[in-house]
Amino acid sequence: MGNNGGKHHDQNGAPSPYAVATNRLHVDRDKLPAAIALFKQARDEMDELLSESGRNIQMRPMAADRVSTRVAEVLNHKGMGGTNSALGTMQQFHTQLKNIVTKLEATLAHYHRLEANNRDGIRSGTNV
Repeated sequence: MGNNGGKHHDQNGAPSPYAVATNRLHVDRDKLPAAIALFKQARDEMDELLSESGRNIQMRPMAADRVSTRVAEVLNHKGMGGTNSALGTMQQFHTQLKNIVTKLEATLAHYHRLEANNRDGIRSGTNV
């Protein structure tokens, strides 16, 4: 598994017949289960981090004065407000991880269907 600029080659440099590329991610067919497990683990860790962050990232004013209240508002906006906030960025990354897992699982399922169709075709004597 690695980033090779979208080229699909095996370890010897030959074109790989069992490679998956999503944008710039390249995963060999036999490495798909490990890649899925790795991205699922990262996604699950982001689930926990997001859950914690939603509870703990909010800043409270340090005092009852107007400046402290305004500083807390600004920091809360930077931390939690919108897609450019820390929380928004974490949510976007979490979404990307979920999408990668979905695509890799769909690719693996596609390979399993192809392999099953090939086996069935060989057993029935038809060319696939």
